[in-house]
Amino acid sequence: MIDEQPTLAAALWRFRYLIVAVAVLAGVGAYLLASRSPAVYRAEGLVLLTDPRSGSTPATELSVFWNPTRYLRNQVAVMRSPVVLDRAATILGPDYTADEVEAAISVDAESDLDALTVAATSQDPDEPIAIVNAVVEAYGEVVSEQVQANAADTVAGLESSKAALAARLAELDALLVDNPDDTALTAERDSTRDSLQDVDGRMKSITTNALLYGTGIQLYIAPTPPTTQIAPTPARNATIAFLLGALAAGAFAWWRAERDQRADTKEAPAGVLGAPLLAAIPDFGHAGTWEPAPTLSHPDSTASESYHFALSSLMFVLDQIGGSSVIITSTSPGDGKTVTALNICIAAMSDGTRPLLIDGDERVQGLTKLSGADAPSPNGAVGNHYRWQITPDDSIDFIGAGRNLGADISGHFRSVSFRQSLLQAIEGRSLVVIDTPPVMSAAETAEIASEVDGIVLIVVKGTPMRKLIDARDRLELSGTPIIGYIFNKADVRSEQYYTYPNRTGVPS
Repeated sequence: MIDEQPTLAAALWRFRYLIVAVAVLAGVGAYLLASRSPAVYRAEGLVLLTDPRSGSTPATELSVFWNPTRYLRNQVAVMRSPVVLDRAATILGPDYTADEVEAAISVDAESDLDALTVAATSQDPDEPIAIVNAVVEAYGEVVSEQVQANAADTVAGLESSKAALAARLAELDALLVDNPDDTALTAERDSTRDSLQDVDGRMKSITTNALLYGTGIQLYIAPTPPTTQIAPTPARNATIAFLLGALAAGAFAWWRAERDQRADTKEAPAGVLGAPLLAAIPDFGHAGTWEPAPTLSHPDSTASESYHFALSSLMFVLDQIGGSSVIITSTSPGDGKTVTALNICIAAMSDGTRPLLIDGDERVQGLTKLSGADAPSPNGAVGNHYRWQITPDDSIDFIGAGRNLGADISGHFRSVSFRQSLLQAIEGRSLVVIDTPPVMSAAETAEIASEVDGIVLIVVKGTPMRKLIDARDRLELSGTPIIGYIFNKADVRSEQYYTYPNRTGVPS
């Protein structure tokens, strides 16, 4: 896991051009699309409903009010019911269907009133008003018919009770003619007469309340022309699309920055590798030199001084672990591992140390080519060695790449003979530097690493952190620790360099 997450500001700044481009394209696209879209118009009316609880007749007898808490929602369902939509289509004329009316309208219950907002949209500016009026009219007609029918059914049921009570009252009156002093008959007659009056009163109340309830609409505020154009809105759509595009691109930038963190500063790889920075090597062009060995050609340059600093750091770490041999590798080709190995050994030579430099990169053989000599050993990379004459007065013990290894290069480095010859070559040496292939490019790098005391990883500026993670995990299999890393191609303007007491003219 990458230890240091990128900040949102850093991610946005890194992908700023992408974010702006996506946002602008989204805004322009939305504007053009909206500009070519047909106009859409909207009209709405407010329907204030009659509360069925306000009448003297129980609402349940009118069959219009089943649950007070759901009254408005029930009426929304009624207004959008097939019977109302069919009636509205009939009112509008033969060119309309119930499905078209349903697609055009919306009905919403108000939160603080017993009212419904009925709205309609259409590409014809005059049509929404007609649709709203037709739906409200159809709703009123359907509700009125339903209430009247329910009231008539209730009254019809009461008529039977009324007739039975009237017949019983006539019977009791006849019995009292013969028995005028019968108190029980008198009491029953009076009770029956009262019940008959109650039933008759209820019948009249139901009929009256049904008439008063009518359409169920207490007040209708109809829409008035002109209708409101709700679409297209190119500027609004473009603004929203611009913001959404910027938000989406920003989210992508943050995600991408987290997945594609790079070693842009010399301190960045330390947390991933779990190893210290040995030195920061400037880009040769910025340092004023282009030769592969500035420690030799430009001894007073910042590049040369950086390699001396790398040597000092390396020797300090080797002293701490009691070792003398290291491999120098990298995550990718071209990161500068071969040049680094050569310059560290030249720096060691100039300090009086006799290092051994080995070209363990059998595939590229960079050091062997730089030396200008054929490999001395026909059977492998490690065996005989010779003196690489760096200057007329100075030379480095060097073992070049081998010959005739065939296709099974990795197998050679796993062999017992290789291990034995390597141990013989490094025995008694105070510093052995082996240039190996990039760790993720060749299997033999981990094999060679298992035979030395430490690993130095070259990290070029801008290397993806995930590559460092892969390299670290691969090198851990060797059992040899990464004792440090060298940050290559650093910005000379932002890095600090150091001057030894016997060197002058170098920035510190």
